[in-house]
Amino acid sequence: MPTLDELDNQLTVAAALLDAAASTIRDHPLEPASEHIRRIALALGNVFDIQRAIYDIRPDLKPGVLREPSQFAEANGRLTVVLSNVYKLGETGQFDHAARVLTEYIANEPSDRHRSIAQMLLERHAAGDAT
Repeated sequence: MPTLDELDNQLTVAAALLDAAASTIRDHPLEPASEHIRRIALALGNVFDIQRAIYDIRPDLKPGVLREPSQFAEANGRLTVVLSNVYKLGETGQFDHAARVLTEYIANEPSDRHRSIAQMLLERHAAGDAT
């Protein structure tokens, strides 16, 4: 009978494969790409839910990155909220408003790492407008 260790390993591999598949869809669009990527994201969420249940029973299996609070936890949360808002604005065609939201975030975010992520996205947006 397989152990929880083996199940956790299988799920870790499955998550890596799903993540790779989402990247492939992004790089070689299989329309509707956003819908396919959303479905993969849902599958990944389900995999992570199962892994959380495993870690409740076997905390020793929980990866170190999940055991220790991230020094970037608060900044990650702020960036997640901003990117969600920017994504929603983009879906409704409000690209200028999305760029303003990113610009405001960059001006106010104390984390260099997170500002650079937002800056990269803003530059990609600007490059997309130029073409």
